[in-house]
Amino acid sequence: MRRQFAIPIVRNFTKTIHTLAIGIVVWIISTMSLSPIVSAQDKDPVFTRHPRTYLVGSQPVSLVLADLTGDGKPEIITANRGHLTNPNEEVPANDEVSILVAGDDLVYRHGAQLESGFAPYAIKAVNVDGQRALDLVVANFMSRRGRDLSMFRNLGELRFESVQFTVPTDSLTYRRHKYSDDSPLFTLPGLTSIAVARLDEDEFRDAIATGWSSDVLVYFRGSAESYFETPTFLASPGGPRDIQIADLDKDGDSDLVIAQYSSGEIAIWLGDGEGGFEETKRFLSGGALPNQVRVADLNRDGWLDLVVSHRYTEDNVVIWYGAEGVRYNRLLKLEAGKDREELEHDIRDIALGDFDSNGWRDIAAACPISRQCIIWFQEQRAGSAPSFRQEIYAFKESDGEPYALAARDVDGDGDTDLGIAMWRTNTVTFLLSNAAEE
Repeated sequence: MRRQFAIPIVRNFTKTIHTLAIGIVVWIISTMSLSPIVSAQDKDPVFTRHPRTYLVGSQPVSLVLADLTGDGKPEIITANRGHLTNPNEEVPANDEVSILVAGDDLVYRHGAQLESGFAPYAIKAVNVDGQRALDLVVANFMSRRGRDLSMFRNLGELRFESVQFTVPTDSLTYRRHKYSDDSPLFTLPGLTSIAVARLDEDEFRDAIATGWSSDVLVYFRGSAESYFETPTFLASPGGPRDIQIADLDKDGDSDLVIAQYSSGEIAIWLGDGEGGFEETKRFLSGGALPNQVRVADLNRDGWLDLVVSHRYTEDNVVIWYGAEGVRYNRLLKLEAGKDREELEHDIRDIALGDFDSNGWRDIAAACPISRQCIIWFQEQRAGSAPSFRQEIYAFKESDGEPYALAARDVDGDGDTDLGIAMWRTNTVTFLLSNAAEE
């Protein structure tokens, strides 16, 4: 195999984030913008691209690195959406999940090819059935045939039992893009993300998916007999695109964070510990078309922060710093693009990890238009102003376009590496952290 390497480009820049424009909404006046400080001294690139690439299915849009066999080595799992076509066609998209089995020295072999619903859009590796091995849960976007949510129960030795779940759509209204004849461009409910956790007091895992096409959250409660019950709906107007589960108010109960793609908002739902949720806060995300949200305590003050990426010409990642009372009154913008009138990067995915092993979470962004992975390395000290240094890793046209990300130590050296699913070439590649060598 011909070796192809990413070209690391280290950029040093200084930029001030100003107060948001007066008059957007009343509450935004009280927010305080923070100024990212960028290191003034060049450093050696943190990552080196691994020379191997790994072939997966058609157009991977979600990537998971998880140990499915119990040997301590992470498998490569991708949801392969394919190209979306008319929903009335017999095959409107791909319907495949790829598993590559880890061996020694980052050698992978092809394992199972699992049949999901059409256009698998997001995948999670989590123990659903209470057994030792991780199962796979997949949210399908263009599904038919009763396969809106797919679960692949891990039976061991890389054998999987397929369990499919249907979302009743009789009571749902299609709210997204249409053809000129007013027929829907996509299907109901249009699942785009999935989160799985224990959301009530029983022992079973529950799942919540975002129904972007119909402005709902699709809530699958856990079940002893069928793993998940018939879902119920929670209205979430504004195009819910991505969802995360976290205890935002530190009361011991799980809460929800949703990126509202169409309305440009972040919605906060607080949980009651018994499986109930209520939307309690909604605010502008800090950009147009928020497509991904991640939750972590970036500044290590004890409160969870929100990291939100924005697509198309917005080309930025916004950090909302959390405070007591589930307040998000301070933000920081990390800009990828320079021109809001030009599509320069189109951020499709973000991942968090301490890639340089300095004790602070960093942020990675996958940008298919520019064929780049942009990494913002956090270098601040506790109590100081936020400080980030940017590195850009550019790929050749023959490599494909970075589309989905996953952070994990894949080579066993103790440093967090970055897996990248590449659009068009249908491959996965690794950026390996050199932090241990510094």
